[in-house]
This record gives sequence, C-alpha cells and structure tokens, in this order.
Amino acid sequence: MCGAFLCLGIDDREVTVSIRRKYIHFIWVGPNVSVMTKGRVNSQSGELKNYFPGCHLYLQLMGDTDELSEESLEKVLLAAGAAHKPTHYDFTNAALEDA
Repeated sequence: MCGAFLCLGIDDREVTVSIRRKYIHFIWVGPNVSVMTKGRVNSQSGELKNYFPGCHLYLQLMGDTDELSEESLEKVLLAAGAAHKPTHYDFTNAALEDA
C-alpha cells in the first residue's frame, strides 16, 4: 500500500506564527508479503514517488508501522529540517481552519 498525507509544520514564535505544509509519502509492505513481492515493490518504489511529487519525506516501511506514529514522524521531520525549524507539527491540520 502507498499513499501520502499532509501535516503542518508550525513555528510559533509568539510575535508571529508560520504554518508550512509538509507532505509525507509512504510505501508499506505487510509482514506476510513474499520476498519476491517485496523485491518488486522495492524496484518500483521510484515510479510510485512520481505520483507524489514535492513530498518532504519519503518512507518505505516493511511490516511494522511504528514509524508512522506522530512522535516518530516529528523526530524525522525535525532532524531533516534546516534553519527555521518549526516548534511543533500538527497532524490534525486544524491550524488550516484557523488560518
């Protein structure tokens, strides 16, 4: 299974609040999938990324989905960021309604 979703990087510095969209693409291969199928998915993952251009993070998960937890994703996104890192991430996208 593959897909993409949106989370928001929120930089709240009291004086100003910046909201940045972060798209996360994932490919998940279940634990009961054969080795041949896993290999096929691995070789085709580049093609799948073409359907989701501009994503900030690409994940390929084999079996376990713990890497899709909010805590895990926030750590990876913060580590990948450069200057002006957000103070936190919003996975509910509620901040879009307030903006």
